[in-house]
Amino acid sequence: MNDEILNLMKDFQEGHSDFQIKNFIIRCQGNNWMQYQQCLREIKGRLNLIAGWESKKIKKRFFRRRINGDRKPPNIRRAERELEIFVGMAKELKKVLGEIAAEKRKHLETQAWIEKARRMVGIDLIASRGAGVSKQTIEFILQLPKDSRRELVSKLLSNDANEKTKMIEWILNT
Repeated sequence: MNDEILNLMKDFQEGHSDFQIKNFIIRCQGNNWMQYQQCLREIKGRLNLIAGWESKKIKKRFFRRRINGDRKPPNIRRAERELEIFVGMAKELKKVLGEIAAEKRKHLETQAWIEKARRMVGIDLIASRGAGVSKQTIEFILQLPKDSRRELVSKLLSNDANEKTKMIEWILNT
């Protein structure tokens, strides 16, 4: 490989960037509970990858053909780097959420899906310039528990422009 290409590749980062992890993998999940759950899924995936590599069979194969003198393959180094970011984010979210018993988990889960519906409504209202919400959003809302559904639908059907403005402001501020 020529030196020019090798020099360019110094800027290459294997895997997701910190910005991408924080904003497009975790923050996009909506509320703290859903973000925390996504962090835990990402942590589990990376731990499984690292644990698999650490099994003797895989290690032996890799050590026989060391890549660039490094004892860990690029995907393991990437997983370890990303794992550190996800663990840090999960710890911060856990501080906010506190201990999670069964009843609290149920409440957090319900609130998370209600907030997702509100977010979908807000996005639809922005995209349609306040004209209405999509069929998919309405179908999503219909899957919510009745009491949660009533609140959202009553606000949607309201002719009060202030209610729609509140929903748009909510989506912009979350």
